[in-house]
Amino acid sequence: MLIETIQFKGHRCFKKNWAGFSELRKLNIIIGRNNSGKSHLLDLVARMCERQLHQENWQLYCSGVLDENTLKTVFAHNSHGGGLPGDHWIDHGKHLRATHVSWIITSENTIGEVTFKDPFAIKIGLPENSQTPGFVNARIEILRRGLIKATTPISGKLFRRLSSERDIQPEAASIQLALTSGGRGATNIIRRYITTADPEFPRDVIQKDLLHALNEVFGCDGQFTEVIVRHHDDKPPYGIANDTWEIFLGQEKKGPIALSRCGSGLKTVILVLLHLLVLHKIEKKAAGDYV
Repeated sequence: MLIETIQFKGHRCFKKNWAGFSELRKLNIIIGRNNSGKSHLLDLVARMCERQLHQENWQLYCSGVLDENTLKTVFAHNSHGGGLPGDHWIDHGKHLRATHVSWIITSENTIGEVTFKDPFAIKIGLPENSQTPGFVNARIEILRRGLIKATTPISGKLFRRLSSERDIQPEAASIQLALTSGGRGATNIIRRYITTADPEFPRDVIQKDLLHALNEVFGCDGQFTEVIVRHHDDKPPYGIANDTWEIFLGQEKKGPIALSRCGSGLKTVILVLLHLLVLHKIEKKAAGDYV
């Protein structure tokens, strides 16, 4: 069963109020003032990817639609008892298919309050007598065992995030390729793809794919003609260590411009594109494996 809506509270600036996602799409944009909690909201995204929704002091509000596979795991065919009359699947579970349900995950990682969009849905198939409330409670108690296993559309994905203190700096050459949240490793990745003779790292990934995407982002604000790297091996610019490589971007009538002389916005776009277009190639994963 997939969780469609997820919100949390008890975390940093969301101590008392629910915050989260009414739905998760392939592209989600978070907009807010400084210090409004945008970065803390990403902690919830990380937990969803890690399949570890439980966190001390957190409460979560979730909702979704009950599916047959989930229901059959807890309302098994030919199972009886548990405070319910008849066969668990035939007389109970199958009546709950396609029912919209909401529930709370407590800070103790248990299922708390369970509610239904249609309050009569939980009673479908039950006899109308004095035992009905007891049967309803028994159904909910069994259902809790299935809700605790519910996942999100991004469960199991690899989560990557950029730090607010991000930058792209000149770097020494290394065959070890990795990219940190702060941007360390970006120059070395681009250098390796451009300069190596190893066919595993084709230069077109940078000089065509990344360059094309960069120009798509900036549009009429500025078009780049090339992405190259240069080696600081003699009298490097002030503040840059000797024997390092630096990224340069070519523009018509301007020539190659050192990335160290460019603004943080351009560097951020390059880091995003490295995550989208290159990182999965380095780590030998599918692009869709990442959030």
